[in-house]
Amino acid sequence: MQTDQFMGDQKAMHRKSDSLRRFTGTAENFGSWTGHMIDHMGKVHPCWRQVLNWLAATDDPLDFPSIQHAVLGPFNENARDLAIKFEQVIVDWIPEKLYLRRAQLAGGKHEEGNGFAMWRRLHKEFRGEGQIIDYAGTTCLREYGRCKQLKDVSQHIDGWYELFDQFGKELEHAHHMTRGMFLDIIPQELRTEILKEPKLNNSGHRALAEWCRNRVLILTSEHLAEVRKKELTARGKIGSLQEAAESSSVPDMSDSPDWARHLFAAVQPLIAAAAVPPVAAIQAPPRRPTGPGRRSSPQRSRSPGSRVSLVPDWGNKCFHCGSDKHTREKCDKFKAMLKSAACNQGKPESQWKPPEGYKSAIGKARDAARALLG
Repeated sequence: MQTDQFMGDQKAMHRKSDSLRRFTGTAENFGSWTGHMIDHMGKVHPCWRQVLNWLAATDDPLDFPSIQHAVLGPFNENARDLAIKFEQVIVDWIPEKLYLRRAQLAGGKHEEGNGFAMWRRLHKEFRGEGQIIDYAGTTCLREYGRCKQLKDVSQHIDGWYELFDQFGKELEHAHHMTRGMFLDIIPQELRTEILKEPKLNNSGHRALAEWCRNRVLILTSEHLAEVRKKELTARGKIGSLQEAAESSSVPDMSDSPDWARHLFAAVQPLIAAAAVPPVAAIQAPPRRPTGPGRRSSPQRSRSPGSRVSLVPDWGNKCFHCGSDKHTREKCDKFKAMLKSAACNQGKPESQWKPPEGYKSAIGKARDAARALLG
């Protein structure tokens, strides 16, 4: 028989385990800590679970003289030896303030090392006993709140039954009372469904609890199915777009003969250019009003076609100086020339015109283009 099958195996008791938690020293944490401790000791040997639950609630004497000749477990191990070994496990998982009280928690100096007595003492200090605890428990059961969200129903019901099994045992056969208590803790929508369902009119609280869990499972599954449906629908649309894009992509010419690949390479730029949407033509800025009776300068061409055909790359450059930073309407040099021209002296600005023989930058560019064309 292997050593770790015995309840008193010290190595198994101290073996690192995810079940072990350090006690914080507060009543709120005590229930969780003792549960993890019982789980760990149950892995050492299953009998520890029953023994620890009994030790926490028993009124039998647990001092060393009383357990000196007692035996525990299927191997009839000495209870005093097991108590000492268990105390060595407990003190590793309690806070410093309790560690310094380890002798008193065990029953005094003469009982130091008594883990059984320490275990019961911790339960009395942090869980309580007697009528005061019973009253607090029944009050919590009676005032247990209503669950607000469907996703929390199962956890909420489990919490209610934890109180009910401990403090409501005498109500187990009070059918109408417990049914009413249960209906008060579930969400209103589930309560409405239960009251409308004739088959549930005579169901007790435990049958209703099972119905609620199944109903929430169905509602949750329907919600998840709807979410999944939306995901698949969206994925299908994206897949269709990807297939369309792939169908219009460049074909693979690696297996084609040389003449076909050369021909495709020659026409590919034309195909790509044809696929590009046309760009709207840039409209020329509107001309400044000339005023009644005013005629444009004879040097200024009124035909946009001549500018486009002779100087196609002129763009939005200034007609006067050729700068690409501004237009002629904002050209300081053009305004200075008009102001200094003899023909404009004594006239208002609205009547200014270029002097006779004036040649603009764009005019010079057109003349140069005509000379090249012969």
